[in-house]
Amino acid sequence: MSTHRRLVVTLVLCLLTGLLMTTATTAAADERLGPGHSPQPHFSGYTTRSGHDLGIARLPGGPIGVCLDTGSRIWPERTGRATLVTDPVVGYLLSAHLDRARRDGIHAAALWWAVGRLRGLNSQPARMRSHLAEVRRESPRIQKQIVRRARAMVTEARRYAAPRKGYAVRPPVLHTDGATGSVSGLGLRSATGRWTPGIVVTVTLRGARLSDGRSTRTFRTGASSSTLTWKRTAGRAVSVRVRYSRVPHHRYRLYRSGGRFQRVAASAGLRILTTGVRTGPLATPSIYTRVNLQRAQVGATLMDSVNVIGTRGAALTGEWLLIGPVAPAGTGCAGRTWDGAPVAGRGTFRARGDGTYDVGSTRVHTTGCYTYRERLHGSATTIAVPWTPAGLVEETSQVRSRPVFHTRINRQRAVAGAVLSDKVVVTGVPQGPGATALTGQWQLLGPVSAGRTQRCRGARWAGAPIANSGTFTVRRDGAVTVGRTRIRAGGCYSYRERIAATLHSEEVPWSKAGLVEETSLALPAQPSIPKHPQVDTGGARGTPPTGRLRAATPQVRIPGLLVADLQGVAFHRSTLPAPYGRSQAGLWTAGAPLSEVVGTTVITGHVSDNSDRPAAFHALRRVRVGQQVQTRDAAGHPLRWRVVKVRSFDRRNLPRGLFAQRVHRRLVLITCSGKVTFPGGFHYRRNLVVEAEQW
Repeated sequence: MSTHRRLVVTLVLCLLTGLLMTTATTAAADERLGPGHSPQPHFSGYTTRSGHDLGIARLPGGPIGVCLDTGSRIWPERTGRATLVTDPVVGYLLSAHLDRARRDGIHAAALWWAVGRLRGLNSQPARMRSHLAEVRRESPRIQKQIVRRARAMVTEARRYAAPRKGYAVRPPVLHTDGATGSVSGLGLRSATGRWTPGIVVTVTLRGARLSDGRSTRTFRTGASSSTLTWKRTAGRAVSVRVRYSRVPHHRYRLYRSGGRFQRVAASAGLRILTTGVRTGPLATPSIYTRVNLQRAQVGATLMDSVNVIGTRGAALTGEWLLIGPVAPAGTGCAGRTWDGAPVAGRGTFRARGDGTYDVGSTRVHTTGCYTYRERLHGSATTIAVPWTPAGLVEETSQVRSRPVFHTRINRQRAVAGAVLSDKVVVTGVPQGPGATALTGQWQLLGPVSAGRTQRCRGARWAGAPIANSGTFTVRRDGAVTVGRTRIRAGGCYSYRERIAATLHSEEVPWSKAGLVEETSLALPAQPSIPKHPQVDTGGARGTPPTGRLRAATPQVRIPGLLVADLQGVAFHRSTLPAPYGRSQAGLWTAGAPLSEVVGTTVITGHVSDNSDRPAAFHALRRVRVGQQVQTRDAAGHPLRWRVVKVRSFDRRNLPRGLFAQRVHRRLVLITCSGKVTFPGGFHYRRNLVVEAEQW
């Protein structure tokens, strides 16, 4: 094919393509229905077989509109001057529906019918009806669609048309709790108070982001107002700008081109309305807190003092948590892990501006570590304050129990050789997380002297000897028996106890010695005493001493009268002897040793030897009541006594009571008196008995 022929073919194809594109564009822009042909430019609607037009068309060089003088005048050949007419319903119809009517022939015919009949704007209502009747004859289906759609348009316009002065644009309602908020009331209300649908809304935020992270959103309104949520950016001021576009006008344009031309009603255009609202920057409050008790006991009430500043006078809602208990460690609660810890209490409080508020009053019943946390909700003028960290030193309390014990000795009267024990009833044993058993100590003090009253009330316990001691363990509230001890000597005994401190409990100090319910008066053991005891303290003849002392040099002394070393003696049948030595006296080994605090100590001594020379107790007859007697026990401890009785007994009727062991502490010195001389010798008929009490 030659180059010339190729060029011709290309030109023809281009012309055909342009023609097809023009036809498609025209068809897409204007929809012509009906059997007739309309001469009007850019006509959209229905043309009857007789050539009557029901629809819209373009004015020469001007806008598209609806004719208002059906059939009586010709379509304008030029565009005249337009007059703005206030009619919100007609303005709504033309603003909202002209654009669709250009592409939809039924919609265009319905708009012509709705506008022409609505306000009596069309000067030829009879011709309008006759034209619509002609459509019904030609196409009943289309006629029904035109009427149905026109009614829907009018109903819509009457509901959503603007007030006579146009839609009133109002600032949206801005809600904020500080960091987050919402903007509501987006939309325009019609003259009937309804929210107008189909309006394009563009919301632009500064200082905040919408829920999708963007700062701008565009949407169409529905039959109710719209609400958007947002999150503030770092406490900055938030501004909201709202732009309403494609807003139906409350007016329409009326074109007149002279008496022989039709009047044409056209849209006054879609309006754009803007509004906005702004919040100030948020205040940044701070809170400083301190628990009322950093060390507390079970049963105490914990409370937190919250100092709030920086509110700028705003009333804020806060929340508090008391977390715990968790197990202490080391020296207390420092460094504890609070993740997953139980919540002992929670609640809210109201902070009415800057100030100090007491919150979180909670009575604690379990040992362990507790810590408070607080936060403040944001408001319209303040940002939220997040939860304070758990475990701050000033916010943490170590709750410990304070155990209490009550005690009672098993026997308040006993005899040497009996077994004493103490019943300890303990309450307040800690049961919190990590709690361990309590360790206690016990002591059995004694024996100490019962004194002249022969009772333990008022006994002196300072410096008392410790008969026994030990420890005990308590795992839960209840009773435990401690201090089982077999006592070897008579006297007053008293238990006392203490409980050591732990991380979960406080120390219970030593209980007081000598409490009535903790004291036992033990009688000394009763030795075997002959029915008719006698003391052989005459001339040193006959029976040798049989007892032995545990130490070598105990001693008895009466200043200015006598000094004698003591040697143990015991009954031989019914007779208690004295040592042979002139400087020695006998200490009855079955009686109370000198170191005892109760009982009777008996010492025997000769007056003379077989040659009638003075012996150890020769001067005892000169002792008087009130005189001092001194002794030294086997360990070398000195004791002082005071003489209270000096008596004389027939040797054959010596009282057994002198040898009896009672609580009363006695020293009995026995020698001979009533010397009888006979040819070849001498003997004694009586015993001199000196009784003394410990001084």
